[in-house]
Amino acid sequence: MNNLKDYYRSYEESSSIHSKNIMEHGPEVPFGYPNPLPEQLDRIDFISYNSEGLILDIGCDSGYILDLCGGGVGID
Repeated sequence: MNNLKDYYRSYEESSSIHSKNIMEHGPEVPFGYPNPLPEQLDRIDFISYNSEGLILDIGCDSGYILDLCGGGVGID
């Protein structure tokens, strides 16, 4: 990538591919949380409704919460 425009173009392309996969196959489900506790569901709701801008999720596991937030990058 040579400049910021290339970066954003690449980001938009990867985002649209990810969105297409979700539309075709359904949303990702969290691994390791087959029956989330009410506190976990409250936390997920809080994060998804209060997140904006570019998001970095550290310890993202399957990317389920990152997906709900419309995040950009997840590191596990």
